[in-house]
Amino acid sequence: MTMEKFVRKDKEHDRIKDVVQSLKEELEHEIMLRKHYESLHRELAKELSEVKSSFFGCLRNLERERKTRILLENLCNEFAKGIRDYEQQVHCLRKNSRNGYVKGNSVDQLILHISEAWLDERAQMKLAQSDSDFIERTPIVE
Repeated sequence: MTMEKFVRKDKEHDRIKDVVQSLKEELEHEIMLRKHYESLHRELAKELSEVKSSFFGCLRNLERERKTRILLENLCNEFAKGIRDYEQQVHCLRKNSRNGYVKGNSVDQLILHISEAWLDERAQMKLAQSDSDFIERTPIVE
């Protein structure tokens, strides 16, 4: 009987040993997976941080380009208005002179045409903008 008890206890001890070994292996596997996931998490956080900084850099560039475009359009508006006013003054002076009206050279006419086209396009854009802000427009500078 004692031998049977001894064999039974030995078998029970082996089973407990196997269960403990199995739990130990499972725990080691879980620890390994946790370390792997933490590593992946750090990599993803780093990539997200890079994407975020890149995104904000692009937003800053876009805002800078938008401000530059607006300044350029305003400058062109003033230039075109100045050309139109100058042409009107020259036209009045030529009409009032003793020699009569003399037609200007082709460069002056080209500049006048460009300034008039610019002012017309700006007026159309302002009209379209007042009609609907949702309509996508191409920049007039192009």
